[in-house]
Amino acid sequence: MNNSKSAIKVPALSTAYGGRIFGSRYKARWALFMDLIGIEYAYRHDGNYQSFGAWEPDFCVDAGATYLHVSPLPIESERLNQAKFFVEKANAEQGFTQLFLIHGRIGAPRRADDSPYVMRRLCKHDSRSFPKDPPSFALEDIRYAWGECANCFDVSPNFADGDPSCRFCGEDTTCTSEALKEAYRAAQSIKLDSWANLRLTLAVRPTKVELLT
Repeated sequence: MNNSKSAIKVPALSTAYGGRIFGSRYKARWALFMDLIGIEYAYRHDGNYQSFGAWEPDFCVDAGATYLHVSPLPIESERLNQAKFFVEKANAEQGFTQLFLIHGRIGAPRRADDSPYVMRRLCKHDSRSFPKDPPSFALEDIRYAWGECANCFDVSPNFADGDPSCRFCGEDTTCTSEALKEAYRAAQSIKLDSWANLRLTLAVRPTKVELLT
């Protein structure tokens, strides 16, 4: 008797949020998360999204210097090769460009090295990073997580281990701030049929999420 179970691929459901149609609920929830933490982004169907290949990551942030691709499951090898081509072409045409690949459950890390999602960076490396016959572009083994600066409140991908610091002011960042926890909770739990009435209050910390009545 064969007890092996075949993986069942559930079709992605297009989801409307924020005036856009996202390719899946998962992608829409990450978009909501970024709205809650104040990250401006372009989705790949937006007019201001700059593409560098047939395959396109989901989001562009930091004025095009950083791209994000989100998926419940790890990226397949064929897609990874396409992602490398995308980043290589972007670096050639506009300078340093990095791509963060994110998969897994949306949720707050319990600590810096224990996150329910995996975030890894694909970018160009020099010989200091890969001293022996380095590839031009490689997916790092280092895990990242969203971190918030305690001083200037900037939120960006940061090392999930070690001593992360803010890219702007150099102060310490944390992946377990109250604003991040609230954003994770909301992005994970808000019912999609309520999103049309969603109001995001970003002026204060921690972030507040309310439903209009």
